[in-house]
Amino acid sequence: MKSPLERGRVMLDIIELFIGLHKIGYVHGDIKPENIMSNILSYQHKLVGFRYTNKEGGEFLGGAGGYLAPERRVKDSKLAGLTYKEDIFSLAMTLLKIEGLDISVDDLIPDTCFENEKSPSKCQENVNKKVEEVFSEKNKLYPKEKSLGCLLPVFLKALSFDLEIRYKSMEEFEIDILDKLTKLDGVFIFFRDILIKEIKALDEFKKPSIWICRLLTMEFMLTSKIKFPHETTFEISTLACNKENKIV
Repeated sequence: MKSPLERGRVMLDIIELFIGLHKIGYVHGDIKPENIMSNILSYQHKLVGFRYTNKEGGEFLGGAGGYLAPERRVKDSKLAGLTYKEDIFSLAMTLLKIEGLDISVDDLIPDTCFENEKSPSKCQENVNKKVEEVFSEKNKLYPKEKSLGCLLPVFLKALSFDLEIRYKSMEEFEIDILDKLTKLDGVFIFFRDILIKEIKALDEFKKPSIWICRLLTMEFMLTSKIKFPHETTFEISTLACNKENKIV
């Protein structure tokens, strides 16, 4: 089993796939574990299953049961075009399943959740309970300062049925996960090793991850007592990242 920081990195890398898709104006529309092909050894991930993909604001073409955003499943839904928030809910549910959700998402959020006005709130309670169970189970394997229990509030927000509460963008979702991870024990050495590998990637004419760019300007990095070799942070930040912490 991967460590909490390794699993956190997998989350960040997968989220970046969808940040890229959203940046060119598309909503995937069918996010589920089967549509994310991952190599757990190389941290390489690939999206598949684009039959329901459409432009943001475009026509809703379908989706996968319990992974589908609740606002899309409400009876006589007035929701028109596709939104990025739908992908955020679906991705959070997918990551929850990858993290160890022990029941089918179709059982967790059945169609009965949307039979009347009171049903969604009851189902939201069930979802929140399962989120807490998944992350508390992970906490049993590691001390609190090293566990992914810190991500509980992030996933509760991403899986909110209330559109006013749910994240507005994949970038916000990613930043909150990264912020929580930087507070775990051993995180600096973990990210330092990733940065060294990113330098090698630059030599091969590849770009570093967007979250690596964000990491370089986060407070924990700037105030850390353990310093990177100057040329490491300089090369990453000047060759690959602009002032908005995005890939050049």
